[in-house]
Amino acid sequence: MNLIITANKERALIMKNHYNLKKLPEVVKNIPTNTIKKNLYTRDFLEKKFKFLKNYHGKIFVYQGLISSKRKIQNIVIRLSEIKKSKILIIGNGEKDYIEYLKNLFKKRSLSNIHFLGNIDLKSLYSILKISNLGIISYSNINLNNIFCAPNKLYEYAMLNLPMISTNQIIFKKTFKKYKIGFIYNKNKKISKEYELLIQNINLKKEFKKFNDSNDQSFEADKLLNAVQKIS
Repeated sequence: MNLIITANKERALIMKNHYNLKKLPEVVKNIPTNTIKKNLYTRDFLEKKFKFLKNYHGKIFVYQGLISSKRKIQNIVIRLSEIKKSKILIIGNGEKDYIEYLKNLFKKRSLSNIHFLGNIDLKSLYSILKISNLGIISYSNINLNNIFCAPNKLYEYAMLNLPMISTNQIIFKKTFKKYKIGFIYNKNKKISKEYELLIQNINLKKEFKKFNDSNDQSFEADKLLNAVQKIS
């Protein structure tokens, strides 16, 4: 085997030990290009496309990605839904039974501010993220793949300066400790207070700039190209 690529250092160390490799796999972060910020839909267009946004001026919280029972997104979503003047958008698809379970659960709790959008095109997705106030990232801790996850959501949200809430995986704990762009969900803490502390940080934009400057897709592309050229 000439080249092994993985998405973060933690995974590289696990692979080296598990497969008894002579050297660490090449680490190339799962960062999208910054073109996701270009040519987005206007707010007016989004309000016409998604009727529940029309004349809405409250907070928008977004979950996007796989909807899986293992991720237990209801834990974060229900708590966030308690914040006044907020809407929560759940974008993506997944386990049909779990999606139905969530819809019934939210209905029983009379949570009318939660909307399921299903799969939408990327331009619509990034346009919604651009006008949102908080991005949700939720993973399980049931195996190494999830414990040491390397999601592109982290970088997508950051590129659009979208503050975030996440489960307690290592990548998020390390990131939010170094860059004050998000917080870890804790069932024992008041989520509205955690959210307010985050968004009231006067240096939030500077924190995003520091993170984005340190996580540039072009640098990762160069690393990959150099690794490939070495074995050519």
